[in-house]
Amino acid sequence: MDLSEDVLEIRDYLYVGFDRFRFISCRSCCRFTPFLFYLPPNEKLNCLLSSSNDQLLFCAECLPTSDELAKYYTSTDSGAFFNARVVELLKGYKYSNPYYRMFALTNRVLITTETIIENILVELEKMVGVTNVKRMHDIFSDVHYVPNKKYSGLQEINKIICAKVLEIQQYYSQKSDSVIPVEENSSVNKRMEIEPSMSGTARVDETENCNETIVYSEGLIVAADRRFKLTILSADTDYACDICLLSEKNALKYGDFIEKRQTKTLLRCHYFCLLSGTLIIQQGCDTSGILGFLVKDIIDSFEKYRDKVCDYCKRSSAPIKCAENRCQRWFHYICGYKHGCLTQFIAEHLSFCHEHQPIYVEKPHGSSTQCWICWDYLPPYKPISTFFAICPPEKSANDQSFEYTWYHRKCIQRAAFESGYYFKCPNCYESKDFIKHAQLHGIFVPMRDASWELEKDAYKDIHQNKCTANNCRVPKGSTKKLQLIGCKACGGGTMHIECAGVKTVDEYVCSYCMDATFIKLF
Repeated sequence: MDLSEDVLEIRDYLYVGFDRFRFISCRSCCRFTPFLFYLPPNEKLNCLLSSSNDQLLFCAECLPTSDELAKYYTSTDSGAFFNARVVELLKGYKYSNPYYRMFALTNRVLITTETIIENILVELEKMVGVTNVKRMHDIFSDVHYVPNKKYSGLQEINKIICAKVLEIQQYYSQKSDSVIPVEENSSVNKRMEIEPSMSGTARVDETENCNETIVYSEGLIVAADRRFKLTILSADTDYACDICLLSEKNALKYGDFIEKRQTKTLLRCHYFCLLSGTLIIQQGCDTSGILGFLVKDIIDSFEKYRDKVCDYCKRSSAPIKCAENRCQRWFHYICGYKHGCLTQFIAEHLSFCHEHQPIYVEKPHGSSTQCWICWDYLPPYKPISTFFAICPPEKSANDQSFEYTWYHRKCIQRAAFESGYYFKCPNCYESKDFIKHAQLHGIFVPMRDASWELEKDAYKDIHQNKCTANNCRVPKGSTKKLQLIGCKACGGGTMHIECAGVKTVDEYVCSYCMDATFIKLF
């Protein structure tokens, strides 16, 4: 938590500041306890506790008793919480003020159903009566730690918690696995346009057709589809990519960090390393291996490029060769991204080094040009750091009626991740030609529904002719029902103007849109 000394408080008190909702805390008493229990989503329990389905976080005092949990979970599902002694020993470690000096710099400890409680209990028993939270804190593995910083809002907190739960599951269930080749069926010999999906379990038949859901984690989108039996790991993990052998992760830049687990095989890689690998063939059906790439083919490709040295970092295992025939450069996708290389996410997924990337702009942007998405100023022109489009797309650069629009590469890539099928030019709203243009210029466009389409009950409140405020100020039966207003961004979150606390309709923005990155546009 990056706080200056003058912000930290010496004493604890009931903190009622607006940003109290921007810290990870108990969802029942709202206190900022160092130890938090995460309950798996359960519809019945969720309704009983009136808490978000993905934010069932409780301190030891508020956690339902083992008898109460038994009504909603089996002992296997929540075995970590059935040990009353552990819960009892963690009681008392709570506080009200997130800036309280004694706790503000201490990470939260997230305890999930996968936590091996027996080993922890032995250490806790030895520390009975100890009040030093830092000593209690050290009993848990680092994988449980969540930074006690201020987040942008509840949506970001939800992303962090979901990603951390997946990481803890991985830590306890797969930390001893290793990569061993296995046989897989193959039937198709071509590259297919398939997007990363993931599943928290590795025990589902590949042919099973299950609905996709979207969960957000820090810096990346985590998609769930049981057909592929994949897991997308948190950007906080230290695992190295089995293709490039580098451990740096950033979903917007290098693609999701994917894990494929089979009976005797564990493979992890950046998704864009997999797509751009020159010598990695894709010949599986659409639900086999990793999105059509057979695990056996991926592992067999290692020996073809393990001795190839990256032209930029001078390290081995460079899987990408420049598509220019006369060029002999090999490089990692990560290094190529940093040095102005380009991968075309279409057809054969060709990659080009910084000298041969096929981007030409007749009139590069100037120092006062703004991104059409975030409206911040663009950095000095580089072919890869910024992205341009011609509007309308059917015009050519020789036509005087065309218009250049400019974007940060990160902004346009984030828009593509979130929009999926609905990705279009932010300026003229053309889609088909714009998607092809973006793919040829290094933007990955996932072929899936938009993130807002996949959220559970995303549009439910739009169809409700009632106030969604927690404490509605208008009595039931009042004629003021006709005065309901909707969020000016999404149209949802309908409220009475009195409950929204605004004077005019144009001022009201719902809490979900307040957490979104585009709020600065309002």
